[in-house]
Amino acid sequence: MNAVIDVKKVMVDSVHQSRLSGEWFIKNILNQLDECDPWQIEVVEAVLDVWRKENGHPTVANHEGLNRITIVSCHGTGKTHVLALILHAWNYCFYGLVVGTAPKQDQIKTRFMPRYRKIKRAANEAYQKLSKVDTLKVSILGDSDWGYIGETASEPENMAGYHDTPQLILVDEASAKTLDPMFPVIEGALTTKGSVLVEIGNPTRSQGEFWASHNKKGTKELYYKVHVKPKDSRYVSQEWVDTMIAKYGEQSPVVQVRVFGNFVEQDANQLIALSWLEDARHEWEPDGSIRRLKVTCDVADGGEDETVITVAYQYDTFTVFKSIHRFSFPPAKSPIMAAEAMIRIAEAHNYDISYDYLIVDGIGVGAGTAGYLIKQNKFNVIVFKGGATENVDTKKWRNQRVRSSIVFRDGLRDNTIYFDPDFCTEADWDDFTAQACSIRTKIEDERVEDLVSKKEMKTEGIKSPDMFDSAYMIFANQSPQLSQSTSLEVVGEMETAHADW
Repeated sequence: MNAVIDVKKVMVDSVHQSRLSGEWFIKNILNQLDECDPWQIEVVEAVLDVWRKENGHPTVANHEGLNRITIVSCHGTGKTHVLALILHAWNYCFYGLVVGTAPKQDQIKTRFMPRYRKIKRAANEAYQKLSKVDTLKVSILGDSDWGYIGETASEPENMAGYHDTPQLILVDEASAKTLDPMFPVIEGALTTKGSVLVEIGNPTRSQGEFWASHNKKGTKELYYKVHVKPKDSRYVSQEWVDTMIAKYGEQSPVVQVRVFGNFVEQDANQLIALSWLEDARHEWEPDGSIRRLKVTCDVADGGEDETVITVAYQYDTFTVFKSIHRFSFPPAKSPIMAAEAMIRIAEAHNYDISYDYLIVDGIGVGAGTAGYLIKQNKFNVIVFKGGATENVDTKKWRNQRVRSSIVFRDGLRDNTIYFDPDFCTEADWDDFTAQACSIRTKIEDERVEDLVSKKEMKTEGIKSPDMFDSAYMIFANQSPQLSQSTSLEVVGEMETAHADW
């Protein structure tokens, strides 16, 4: 009991000071000032300014006292950290239950809550005694109505019924399409005096409530807006910025979104929208049909190009991309090492010759990979030739590369393609999405769909889209070969590829 009394005394002595200065709270209670960038302190102050404005105290940043705060940011700036700071400050300054949401519950469990705990561990000892932290909940002084609760975005009604005074709602990854149905429900909570909405995310979509909060006349005026650029964060290296620009060009949609934090419109001849890719990355469940495994390989002959292997499961109603693997094999050994890598990956996914396929780009060194696989006499092998017209309606598509790419695009657009949450690392996702968004259609002949060739892309200084090439080959419809073909020469020597599968 004495410990509780001591803690409450600490709060009485410092709560008012914290309400007047978020920076004071961050420095003297959380011991986090040296860990924060100025933009993060600005956002905390903007939240507290709502109370200051209503109660006649000087404001620090949000001088109009707007109770909707929206932060659009480039990649890697500490977005989750600032939400955790806000939660700490709000729960210290005000009584009530804060509600947080994100597109996936795991984002709250594995990103937000660990960040909240890390900040707590560095804070003053007396402050640490205030709260108990669980998987999706924080309680202050044992009061179940004082703290935080994480709600999944899967059901909009989960956000209904929260009307504490004042109410704080935190929205992470706010650009996600799955969050759009929640915003009308959130608006109901904001009718309570003193309530505040804070939303933060990357500008991956040029539509929806998050986009409107920064761009739509009549909506953006309701928000206190923050745009976080690379120069605003100590966590974004200039080397990473320069590398992304060198790879994909400054005007690439992915560079504009991830590197500069800008909303972008899809170019007229851009095949795939970044928002389609982002929306397709989520949890999934089999639909009950037979799973058909497809493993593709775009084989490189060395240099800057990579050998890329992609794994996908096809069901009757959708295709899920399970994983992608990147290799830099020695040129002389690349064909055989690529083939052995495909075999090991396929077997790890329980390859079944009754349903499953290995698909190899059969042009150039890939012919050796295809030949080696066919020689095993235990795989269905599709030798993909992008320029071929086999099984292609040439009144619609120029060749097999164009047809397969268009099928890939249509699947993303129509929500029949998913990417497993563990498809790849975040760094690889940046590269994959950048390559996919770099593919452009040719518009000189409107009767037949065509794409800018890889040769033309390289001439323009655009990185070879090896990851995208491996992905769209999942939709190849050329006839498989089941035995050794005399038209394919096996190139290279026997070599086991050592890799982490």
